[in-house]
Amino acid sequence: MVTNVAQNLLPPNSARRIVNMDADEQIGALTTRLGTGIVGSTLVSNKSILGIHNHTPAQGTSKLFASVNDSGDANSDIHDVIAGSISNANDTASLQTHFLTYLGETLRLNGTDAVKAWNGSSWITTGGAFDLGDMPSGHKYAEEFLSRVYLAGKTTEPNRIEFSNVPTSGAIVWDSPVDYIEVEAEDNGGNIMTLNKVPNNLIVVKERSLHRWNFYNAFPEQLIDIGTPSSRSVVRGHGLVAFFSASSDDSTGFYLTNGNRPMPISHDRVRSVKKIVDAISSSNYSSIAGWGTDRVFGWSVGDITLDGTTYENAVLRWNRVLDQWTLRTYPFKFTCFAPYTASNTTKIVGGTDKGYVIQLDKPDTYTDYSSKPIHTEVATQWDKFDFNQLKDISNKAIIDAENLGIVSVEIKTDDGKSVMAMTNGRGVYTKIKELLWREKIRGHKFSVIVRGEVRGAQGVLHEIEIPSIVVSLTY
Repeated sequence: MVTNVAQNLLPPNSARRIVNMDADEQIGALTTRLGTGIVGSTLVSNKSILGIHNHTPAQGTSKLFASVNDSGDANSDIHDVIAGSISNANDTASLQTHFLTYLGETLRLNGTDAVKAWNGSSWITTGGAFDLGDMPSGHKYAEEFLSRVYLAGKTTEPNRIEFSNVPTSGAIVWDSPVDYIEVEAEDNGGNIMTLNKVPNNLIVVKERSLHRWNFYNAFPEQLIDIGTPSSRSVVRGHGLVAFFSASSDDSTGFYLTNGNRPMPISHDRVRSVKKIVDAISSSNYSSIAGWGTDRVFGWSVGDITLDGTTYENAVLRWNRVLDQWTLRTYPFKFTCFAPYTASNTTKIVGGTDKGYVIQLDKPDTYTDYSSKPIHTEVATQWDKFDFNQLKDISNKAIIDAENLGIVSVEIKTDDGKSVMAMTNGRGVYTKIKELLWREKIRGHKFSVIVRGEVRGAQGVLHEIEIPSIVVSLTY
Protein backbone atom coordinates (compact mmCIF):
# COMPACT_ATOMS: atom_id res chain seq x y z
CA MET A 1 0.00 0.00 0.00
CA VAL A 2 1.57 3.26 -1.16
CA THR A 3 0.28 6.84 -1.22
CA ASN A 4 1.72 10.25 -2.14
CA VAL A 5 4.12 8.82 -4.73
CA ALA A 6 4.14 9.73 -8.43
CA GLN A 7 3.27 6.98 -10.87
CA ASN A 8 6.75 6.82 -12.37
CA LEU A 9 8.20 5.98 -8.93
CA LEU A 10 5.51 3.61 -7.65
CA PRO A 11 6.69 0.15 -6.61
CA PRO A 12 5.33 -2.48 -9.03
CA ASN A 13 1.94 -3.95 -8.12
CA SER A 14 1.34 -1.55 -5.26
CA ALA A 15 -2.15 -0.37 -4.34
CA ARG A 16 -3.33 2.97 -3.00
CA ARG A 17 -5.56 1.28 -0.45
CA ILE A 18 -5.55 -2.23 1.07
CA VAL A 19 -8.16 -2.80 3.78
CA ASN A 20 -8.35 -5.93 5.93
CA MET A 21 -6.02 -7.86 3.65
CA ASP A 22 -2.40 -8.75 4.32
CA ALA A 23 0.41 -8.62 1.78
CA ASP A 24 2.76 -10.94 3.67
CA GLU A 25 0.72 -14.15 3.99
CA GLN A 26 1.30 -15.07 0.34
CA ILE A 27 3.97 -12.94 -1.28
CA GLY A 28 2.63 -11.29 -4.42
CA ALA A 29 -1.03 -11.73 -3.49
CA LEU A 30 -3.41 -10.26 -0.92
CA THR A 31 -4.91 -12.53 1.75
CA THR A 32 -7.82 -11.56 3.97
CA ARG A 33 -6.74 -11.10 7.57
CA LEU A 34 -7.77 -13.57 10.22
CA GLY A 35 -10.57 -12.74 12.62
CA THR A 36 -10.62 -11.95 16.31
CA GLY A 37 -11.87 -13.68 19.44
CA ILE A 38 -12.61 -12.63 22.99
CA VAL A 39 -10.15 -13.62 25.70
CA GLY A 40 -12.02 -14.60 28.83
CA SER A 41 -15.31 -12.72 29.01
CA THR A 42 -16.54 -9.12 29.10
CA LEU A 43 -14.97 -7.36 32.08
CA VAL A 44 -17.21 -4.27 32.29
CA SER A 45 -19.56 -3.53 29.39
CA ASN A 46 -18.68 -0.51 27.23
CA LYS A 47 -15.80 0.68 29.40
CA SER A 48 -12.37 1.33 27.90
CA ILE A 49 -9.55 -0.92 29.02
CA LEU A 50 -7.01 1.34 30.78
CA GLY A 51 -4.08 -1.04 30.68
CA ILE A 52 -3.25 -4.64 29.87
CA HIS A 53 -0.29 -6.83 30.78
CA ASN A 54 0.79 -10.46 30.82
CA HIS A 55 2.48 -11.43 34.08
CA THR A 56 4.92 -14.13 32.99
CA PRO A 57 7.23 -15.23 35.80
CA ALA A 58 10.07 -17.65 35.14
CA GLN A 59 8.31 -19.91 37.62
CA GLY A 60 4.76 -19.81 38.85
CA THR A 61 1.43 -19.02 37.22
CA SER A 62 1.05 -16.68 34.25
CA LYS A 63 -1.67 -14.04 34.56
CA LEU A 64 -3.29 -11.71 32.04
CA PHE A 65 -4.23 -8.50 33.85
CA ALA A 66 -6.46 -5.70 32.53
CA SER A 67 -7.42 -2.46 34.26
CA VAL A 68 -10.89 -0.98 33.66
CA ASN A 69 -13.36 1.34 35.37
CA ASP A 70 -16.24 -0.19 37.27
CA SER A 71 -19.74 0.24 35.86
CA GLY A 72 -20.33 3.52 37.72
CA ASP A 73 -16.85 4.98 37.02
CA ALA A 74 -16.23 5.35 40.75
CA ASN A 75 -12.97 3.41 40.64
CA SER A 76 -10.87 1.25 38.34
CA ASP A 77 -10.10 -2.38 39.06
CA ILE A 78 -7.46 -4.79 37.81
CA HIS A 79 -9.11 -7.94 36.49
CA ASP A 80 -7.67 -11.40 36.08
CA VAL A 81 -8.89 -11.75 32.50
CA ILE A 82 -8.78 -15.54 32.26
CA ALA A 83 -10.26 -16.20 35.70
CA GLY A 84 -12.94 -13.56 35.14
CA SER A 85 -12.46 -12.03 38.57
CA ILE A 86 -11.23 -8.78 40.11
CA SER A 87 -7.66 -9.18 41.26
CA ASN A 88 -7.09 -5.66 42.67
CA ALA A 89 -9.93 -3.25 43.47
CA ASN A 90 -10.46 0.48 43.92
CA ASP A 91 -7.67 2.22 42.06
CA THR A 92 -8.37 5.80 40.97
CA ALA A 93 -10.79 5.81 38.03
CA SER A 94 -9.88 6.52 34.40
CA LEU A 95 -6.08 6.57 34.79
CA GLN A 96 -3.88 4.81 32.28
CA THR A 97 -2.35 1.82 34.04
CA HIS A 98 1.19 0.68 33.25
CA PHE A 99 2.96 -2.51 34.28
CA LEU A 100 6.45 -3.96 34.47
CA THR A 101 7.36 -7.59 35.18
CA TYR A 102 10.81 -8.12 36.69
CA LEU A 103 12.30 -10.65 39.11
CA GLY A 104 9.09 -12.68 39.04
CA GLU A 105 6.80 -9.85 40.15
CA THR A 106 4.64 -7.35 38.25
CA LEU A 107 4.64 -3.67 39.19
CA ARG A 108 1.53 -1.51 38.74
CA LEU A 109 1.86 2.27 38.20
CA ASN A 110 -0.69 4.98 37.34
CA GLY A 111 0.98 8.16 38.64
CA THR A 112 -1.52 8.67 41.48
CA ASP A 113 -2.14 5.58 43.58
CA ALA A 114 0.50 4.02 45.81
CA VAL A 115 2.63 1.55 43.90
CA LYS A 116 1.65 -2.10 44.08
CA ALA A 117 3.11 -5.35 42.79
CA TRP A 118 1.72 -8.80 42.11
CA ASN A 119 4.06 -11.33 43.76
CA GLY A 120 2.45 -14.43 42.27
CA SER A 121 -0.25 -14.82 44.88
CA SER A 122 -1.35 -11.33 46.00
CA TRP A 123 -0.91 -7.60 45.45
CA ILE A 124 1.60 -6.12 47.91
CA THR A 125 2.41 -2.49 48.80
CA THR A 126 5.72 -2.91 50.62
CA GLY A 127 8.83 -5.01 50.25
CA GLY A 128 8.98 -7.61 47.49
CA ALA A 129 11.26 -7.64 44.47
CA PHE A 130 10.67 -3.92 43.82
CA ASP A 131 11.41 -2.74 47.38
CA LEU A 132 8.02 -1.00 47.30
CA GLY A 133 8.31 0.73 50.66
CA ASP A 134 11.33 2.70 49.47
CA MET A 135 10.27 3.18 45.84
CA PRO A 136 9.71 6.82 44.81
CA SER A 137 6.02 7.63 44.36
CA GLY A 138 4.01 9.43 41.68
CA HIS A 139 5.52 7.83 38.58
CA LYS A 140 3.59 6.54 35.56
CA TYR A 141 6.23 4.61 33.61
CA ALA A 142 8.79 1.95 34.50
CA GLU A 143 11.43 0.07 32.53
CA GLU A 144 14.17 -2.37 33.43
CA PHE A 145 17.57 -1.64 31.89
CA LEU A 146 20.91 -3.24 32.78
CA SER A 147 19.27 -4.89 35.81
CA ARG A 148 18.06 -1.58 37.27
CA VAL A 149 14.51 -0.29 37.39
CA TYR A 150 13.95 3.19 35.94
CA LEU A 151 10.92 5.34 36.77
CA ALA A 152 9.56 8.42 34.97
CA GLY A 153 6.39 10.43 34.43
CA LYS A 154 6.12 12.20 37.77
CA THR A 155 3.98 15.33 37.40
CA THR A 156 6.09 17.44 39.77
CA GLU A 157 9.39 16.34 38.16
CA PRO A 158 8.51 15.80 34.48
CA ASN A 159 12.15 15.68 33.26
CA ARG A 160 13.51 13.38 35.96
CA ILE A 161 14.26 9.67 35.76
CA GLU A 162 14.90 7.89 39.06
CA PHE A 163 16.61 4.51 39.16
CA SER A 164 17.40 1.70 41.56
CA ASN A 165 20.50 -0.30 42.38
CA VAL A 166 21.06 -3.69 40.78
CA PRO A 167 19.20 -6.51 42.55
CA THR A 168 20.72 -8.53 45.35
CA SER A 169 19.06 -11.61 46.81
CA GLY A 170 16.23 -11.36 44.32
CA ALA A 171 15.22 -7.74 45.00
CA ILE A 172 16.27 -4.25 43.94
CA VAL A 173 17.16 -1.51 46.41
CA TRP A 174 16.43 2.21 46.26
CA ASP A 175 19.18 4.41 47.67
CA SER A 176 18.39 7.29 49.97
CA PRO A 177 18.46 9.77 48.41
CA VAL A 178 17.32 8.02 45.24
CA ASP A 179 19.67 8.13 42.24
CA TYR A 180 18.34 10.15 39.31
CA ILE A 181 19.16 11.96 36.08
CA GLU A 182 17.57 15.10 34.65
CA VAL A 183 16.79 14.83 30.95
CA GLU A 184 17.51 18.23 29.42
CA ALA A 185 14.70 20.34 30.83
CA GLU A 186 15.65 23.24 28.55
CA ASP A 187 15.30 21.45 25.21
CA ASN A 188 11.64 22.45 24.65
CA GLY A 189 10.96 18.75 24.45
CA GLY A 190 8.06 18.75 26.90
CA ASN A 191 7.45 16.08 29.51
CA ILE A 192 8.79 12.55 29.49
CA MET A 193 6.05 10.44 27.93
CA THR A 194 7.51 6.95 28.41
CA LEU A 195 10.62 4.79 28.65
CA ASN A 196 11.63 1.89 26.43
CA LYS A 197 14.88 0.19 25.48
CA VAL A 198 17.01 -1.22 22.70
CA PRO A 199 20.27 -3.15 23.10
CA ASN A 200 22.77 -0.92 24.92
CA ASN A 201 20.45 2.05 25.41
CA LEU A 202 17.48 3.17 27.48
CA ILE A 203 15.22 5.21 25.18
CA VAL A 204 13.60 8.28 26.74
CA VAL A 205 10.70 9.62 24.71
CA LYS A 206 9.45 13.11 25.51
CA GLU A 207 6.62 15.02 23.85
CA ARG A 208 8.90 16.67 21.30
CA SER A 209 12.33 15.11 21.68
CA LEU A 210 14.09 11.77 22.00
CA HIS A 211 17.00 10.89 24.30
CA ARG A 212 19.06 7.86 25.22
CA TRP A 213 21.02 6.70 28.27
CA ASN A 214 23.48 3.82 28.57
CA PHE A 215 24.31 4.40 32.26
CA TYR A 216 27.93 5.16 31.46
CA ASN A 217 27.33 8.18 29.24
CA ALA A 218 24.56 10.66 29.90
CA PHE A 219 24.01 11.74 26.27
CA PRO A 220 22.30 14.82 27.74
CA GLU A 221 21.65 16.36 24.32
CA GLN A 222 18.55 15.33 22.43
CA LEU A 223 18.98 12.68 19.78
CA ILE A 224 16.34 14.31 17.57
CA ASP A 225 13.66 16.94 18.03
CA ILE A 226 10.69 14.62 17.62
CA GLY A 227 8.80 12.82 20.34
CA THR A 228 5.33 11.42 20.88
CA PRO A 229 1.93 12.62 22.13
CA SER A 230 1.04 9.06 23.18
CA SER A 231 3.06 6.83 25.49
CA ARG A 232 1.22 3.79 24.17
CA SER A 233 2.36 4.42 20.61
CA VAL A 234 5.94 3.61 21.69
CA VAL A 235 6.46 -0.11 21.14
CA ARG A 236 9.33 -2.57 20.91
CA GLY A 237 10.00 -5.48 18.55
CA HIS A 238 13.10 -7.19 17.11
CA GLY A 239 15.30 -5.07 19.39
CA LEU A 240 13.90 -1.89 17.83
CA VAL A 241 11.61 0.83 19.12
CA ALA A 242 8.88 2.33 16.92
CA PHE A 243 6.55 5.21 17.73
CA PHE A 244 4.12 7.81 16.42
CA SER A 245 5.20 11.46 16.40
CA ALA A 246 3.31 14.70 15.80
CA SER A 247 5.97 17.08 17.08
CA SER A 248 5.68 19.40 14.09
CA ASP A 249 3.51 19.73 10.99
CA ASP A 250 6.13 18.21 8.69
CA SER A 251 7.23 15.38 11.00
CA THR A 252 3.90 13.70 11.72
CA GLY A 253 4.14 9.97 11.15
CA PHE A 254 5.68 6.75 12.38
CA TYR A 255 9.38 6.23 13.17
CA LEU A 256 11.80 3.41 13.96
CA THR A 257 15.04 3.53 15.96
CA ASN A 258 17.73 1.09 17.06
CA GLY A 259 19.12 3.69 19.45
CA ASN A 260 20.44 5.95 16.72
CA ARG A 261 18.60 8.74 14.91
CA PRO A 262 15.03 7.52 14.18
CA MET A 263 14.05 6.95 10.56
CA PRO A 264 10.56 7.63 9.19
CA ILE A 265 8.78 4.47 8.07
CA SER A 266 5.48 6.06 6.97
CA HIS A 267 6.63 9.01 4.85
CA ASP A 268 9.62 10.65 3.10
CA ARG A 269 10.23 7.44 1.17
CA VAL A 270 8.97 5.57 -1.88
CA ARG A 271 6.78 3.26 0.24
CA SER A 272 4.94 6.16 1.79
CA VAL A 273 1.49 6.02 3.42
CA LYS A 274 1.45 9.75 4.14
CA LYS A 275 -2.11 10.26 2.89
CA ILE A 276 -3.37 7.78 5.47
CA VAL A 277 -1.26 9.28 8.27
CA ASP A 278 -2.58 12.73 7.36
CA ALA A 279 -6.12 11.37 7.72
CA ILE A 280 -5.57 10.57 11.42
CA SER A 281 -7.51 13.11 13.47
CA SER A 282 -5.36 15.22 15.80
CA SER A 283 -7.96 14.49 18.49
CA ASN A 284 -6.79 10.86 18.39
CA TYR A 285 -3.05 11.55 18.57
CA SER A 286 -2.82 11.13 22.35
CA SER A 287 -4.69 7.80 22.32
CA ILE A 288 -2.77 6.02 19.54
CA ALA A 289 -1.74 2.61 20.86
CA GLY A 290 0.48 0.00 19.28
CA TRP A 291 2.21 -3.36 19.50
CA GLY A 292 5.41 -4.84 18.15
CA THR A 293 6.68 -8.32 17.33
CA ASP A 294 9.76 -9.65 15.60
CA ARG A 295 8.31 -8.84 12.16
CA VAL A 296 5.15 -6.73 12.55
CA PHE A 297 4.28 -3.41 14.17
CA GLY A 298 0.75 -2.04 14.37
CA TRP A 299 -1.07 1.02 15.68
CA SER A 300 -4.71 1.75 16.50
CA VAL A 301 -5.39 5.28 15.20
CA GLY A 302 -9.18 5.81 15.52
CA ASP A 303 -11.58 6.62 12.69
CA ILE A 304 -10.06 7.99 9.47
CA THR A 305 -11.67 9.31 6.28
CA LEU A 306 -10.10 8.68 2.86
CA ASP A 307 -11.62 9.89 -0.41
CA GLY A 308 -14.97 10.40 1.25
CA THR A 309 -15.13 6.99 2.94
CA THR A 310 -14.79 6.62 6.71
CA TYR A 311 -12.89 3.63 8.04
CA GLU A 312 -13.89 3.01 11.64
CA ASN A 313 -11.49 1.93 14.38
CA ALA A 314 -8.61 1.87 11.94
CA VAL A 315 -5.38 0.02 12.61
CA LEU A 316 -2.23 0.56 10.54
CA ARG A 317 -0.11 -2.58 10.21
CA TRP A 318 3.52 -2.57 9.00
CA ASN A 319 5.61 -5.61 8.14
CA ARG A 320 9.16 -4.60 9.03
CA VAL A 321 10.83 -7.35 7.00
CA LEU A 322 8.97 -6.69 3.76
CA ASP A 323 8.36 -2.96 4.35
CA GLN A 324 4.64 -3.36 3.63
CA TRP A 325 1.75 -1.34 5.07
CA THR A 326 -1.90 -2.33 5.17
CA LEU A 327 -5.00 -0.81 6.75
CA ARG A 328 -7.39 -2.68 9.02
CA THR A 329 -10.77 -1.87 10.52
CA TYR A 330 -12.51 -3.43 13.51
CA PRO A 331 -15.96 -3.25 15.15
CA PHE A 332 -14.29 -1.94 18.34
CA LYS A 333 -11.53 0.52 19.14
CA PHE A 334 -8.32 -0.82 20.62
CA THR A 335 -7.04 1.25 23.55
CA CYS A 336 -3.93 -0.77 24.45
CA PHE A 337 -2.08 -3.93 23.44
CA ALA A 338 0.11 -6.58 25.05
CA PRO A 339 1.73 -9.90 24.20
CA TYR A 340 -0.01 -12.85 25.85
CA THR A 341 1.61 -16.26 26.19
CA ALA A 342 -0.60 -19.33 26.35
CA SER A 343 0.32 -22.93 25.54
CA ASN A 344 3.89 -21.77 24.84
CA THR A 345 2.70 -19.49 22.03
CA THR A 346 2.72 -15.71 22.22
CA LYS A 347 -0.30 -13.91 20.79
CA ILE A 348 -1.15 -10.22 20.54
CA VAL A 349 -4.18 -9.15 22.55
CA GLY A 350 -5.78 -5.74 22.77
CA GLY A 351 -7.97 -3.98 25.28
CA THR A 352 -11.03 -2.39 23.68
CA ASP A 353 -13.47 0.42 24.34
CA LYS A 354 -16.19 -2.22 24.81
CA GLY A 355 -14.83 -3.59 28.09
CA TYR A 356 -13.30 -6.82 26.84
CA VAL A 357 -9.93 -8.13 25.68
CA ILE A 358 -9.54 -9.36 22.10
CA GLN A 359 -7.02 -11.68 20.46
CA LEU A 360 -5.89 -10.47 17.04
CA ASP A 361 -5.42 -12.83 14.09
CA LYS A 362 -6.94 -15.82 15.83
CA PRO A 363 -6.15 -19.03 13.92
CA ASP A 364 -9.03 -20.59 11.96
CA THR A 365 -11.27 -17.61 12.72
CA TYR A 366 -12.85 -15.70 9.84
CA THR A 367 -15.13 -13.22 11.59
CA ASP A 368 -14.61 -10.55 14.21
CA TYR A 369 -16.02 -10.99 17.69
CA SER A 370 -18.92 -11.54 17.87
CA SER A 371 -19.70 -13.03 14.42
CA LYS A 372 -19.08 -9.68 12.71
CA PRO A 373 -18.13 -10.01 9.02
CA ILE A 374 -14.73 -8.76 7.89
CA HIS A 375 -15.08 -6.34 4.97
CA THR A 376 -12.19 -6.01 2.53
CA GLU A 377 -11.23 -3.41 -0.03
CA VAL A 378 -8.44 -3.05 -2.58
CA ALA A 379 -8.05 0.12 -4.64
CA THR A 380 -5.44 -0.02 -7.40
CA GLN A 381 -3.13 2.87 -8.14
CA TRP A 382 -4.30 5.41 -10.72
CA ASP A 383 -2.98 4.01 -13.98
CA LYS A 384 -2.68 5.79 -17.33
CA PHE A 385 -1.25 2.68 -19.01
CA ASP A 386 1.86 4.53 -20.27
CA PHE A 387 -0.13 7.01 -22.39
CA ASN A 388 -1.51 10.46 -21.61
CA GLN A 389 -4.18 10.34 -24.33
CA LEU A 390 -7.82 9.54 -23.71
CA LYS A 391 -8.45 5.81 -23.52
CA ASP A 392 -11.41 3.47 -23.87
CA ILE A 393 -11.19 0.31 -21.84
CA SER A 394 -12.76 -3.07 -22.52
CA ASN A 395 -16.25 -3.94 -21.38
CA LYS A 396 -14.98 -6.31 -18.72
CA ALA A 397 -12.60 -6.81 -15.84
CA ILE A 398 -10.89 -10.07 -14.93
CA ILE A 399 -10.62 -11.02 -11.25
CA ASP A 400 -8.34 -13.89 -10.20
CA ALA A 401 -9.28 -14.84 -6.64
CA GLU A 402 -9.76 -17.74 -4.23
CA ASN A 403 -12.51 -18.03 -1.60
CA LEU A 404 -13.15 -14.31 -1.82
CA GLY A 405 -16.68 -13.10 -1.28
CA ILE A 406 -16.84 -10.16 -3.68
CA VAL A 407 -19.44 -7.53 -2.90
CA SER A 408 -18.69 -5.06 -5.70
CA VAL A 409 -16.17 -4.10 -8.36
CA GLU A 410 -15.94 -0.45 -9.36
CA ILE A 411 -13.80 1.53 -11.76
CA LYS A 412 -13.14 5.24 -11.32
CA THR A 413 -11.88 7.67 -13.93
CA ASP A 414 -9.88 10.83 -13.48
CA ASP A 415 -12.92 13.00 -14.28
CA GLY A 416 -14.78 11.61 -11.27
CA LYS A 417 -16.94 9.09 -13.09
CA SER A 418 -17.63 5.78 -11.39
CA VAL A 419 -18.89 2.62 -13.11
CA MET A 420 -19.89 -0.58 -11.35
CA ALA A 421 -19.44 -4.10 -12.69
CA MET A 422 -22.19 -6.69 -12.76
CA THR A 423 -21.17 -9.13 -10.01
CA ASN A 424 -24.31 -11.30 -9.95
CA GLY A 425 -24.84 -10.91 -6.22
CA ARG A 426 -22.45 -11.68 -3.40
CA GLY A 427 -20.87 -14.82 -4.75
CA VAL A 428 -17.68 -16.47 -3.53
CA TYR A 429 -14.98 -16.27 -6.19
CA THR A 430 -12.83 -19.37 -6.40
CA LYS A 431 -11.31 -18.98 -9.84
CA ILE A 432 -10.75 -16.46 -12.64
CA LYS A 433 -13.95 -14.55 -13.26
CA GLU A 434 -15.06 -12.14 -16.00
CA LEU A 435 -17.14 -9.17 -14.84
CA LEU A 436 -18.90 -6.88 -17.29
CA TRP A 437 -18.98 -3.12 -16.79
CA ARG A 438 -22.47 -1.61 -16.81
CA GLU A 439 -21.53 1.11 -19.32
CA LYS A 440 -18.73 2.31 -21.57
CA ILE A 441 -15.70 3.80 -19.81
CA ARG A 442 -13.43 6.54 -21.14
CA GLY A 443 -10.77 8.57 -19.36
CA HIS A 444 -7.09 9.40 -19.04
CA LYS A 445 -6.38 7.24 -16.00
CA PHE A 446 -8.30 4.67 -14.01
CA SER A 447 -8.45 2.96 -10.62
CA VAL A 448 -10.27 -0.31 -9.91
CA ILE A 449 -11.78 -0.92 -6.48
CA VAL A 450 -12.70 -4.45 -5.37
CA ARG A 451 -14.78 -4.75 -2.20
CA GLY A 452 -15.54 -8.04 -0.54
CA GLU A 453 -16.03 -9.88 2.72
CA VAL A 454 -14.73 -13.06 4.30
CA ARG A 455 -16.90 -16.13 3.81
CA GLY A 456 -15.78 -19.01 6.06
CA ALA A 457 -12.15 -19.15 4.92
CA GLN A 458 -9.30 -16.81 4.10
CA GLY A 459 -9.78 -15.23 0.70
CA VAL A 460 -6.93 -14.52 -1.69
CA LEU A 461 -6.84 -11.87 -4.41
CA HIS A 462 -4.19 -12.65 -7.00
CA GLU A 463 -4.82 -10.24 -9.84
CA ILE A 464 -7.07 -7.52 -11.24
CA GLU A 465 -6.82 -7.28 -15.03
CA ILE A 466 -8.19 -4.86 -17.61
CA PRO A 467 -7.70 -6.96 -20.77
CA SER A 468 -8.00 -4.26 -23.45
CA ILE A 469 -7.10 -0.55 -23.52
CA VAL A 470 -7.69 1.43 -26.72
CA VAL A 471 -5.67 4.66 -26.91
CA SER A 472 -7.25 7.50 -28.86
CA LEU A 473 -5.41 10.25 -30.76
CA THR A 474 -6.82 13.02 -28.59
CA TYR A 475 -5.97 14.30 -25.17
